[in-house]
Amino acid sequence: MLRDFHTAHNPKRPQANIPLSNRFYLSDAVFTAYLGGPSALVEGLASAIVDPAFPLALGRRSCVPVPPLLLTISEKEPREMLLDTPLQAGRSQRRSRARTVRCSVQADVQVLPEEASRRRIRDVPLSFNPEDRRYAYREVVETVVDVANPDGRASGGHDPFAALEGLL
Repeated sequence: MLRDFHTAHNPKRPQANIPLSNRFYLSDAVFTAYLGGPSALVEGLASAIVDPAFPLALGRRSCVPVPPLLLTISEKEPREMLLDTPLQAGRSQRRSRARTVRCSVQADVQVLPEEASRRRIRDVPLSFNPEDRRYAYREVVETVVDVANPDGRASGGHDPFAALEGLL
């Protein structure tokens, strides 16, 4: 967890007390996203990730993503890709875990329509006007899936030295 002190300056009230807040960012986290849509859209998004017009950052300019940002482009549906993609983590993390890892998934309801655990998130932009920002709801499902981890260890007894493997 990265802790960042954030200040906000109000140009209309330059003499006012500047509020200070703490912001927290995940560090050393791995997220895998699956996008679907018309080929031209997906290929355009892939091109923008590979050759971005602006530097990429995850919340803060100092929080730059670590490659690879694009694993593959596929004709498969996002659900198939979710089930076919092996665990994306650092080598030591993959080796310290079992050959199958349960991962949390949040997806649009169209990707996993059979899942019962649904909720609504208000994050679909209707207006980008800074003085009239509005958002619509979308329905998402939350579930867990078993993800293959080919580098994982066979499940078995407790091994406190598994995390040190390769370091000694």
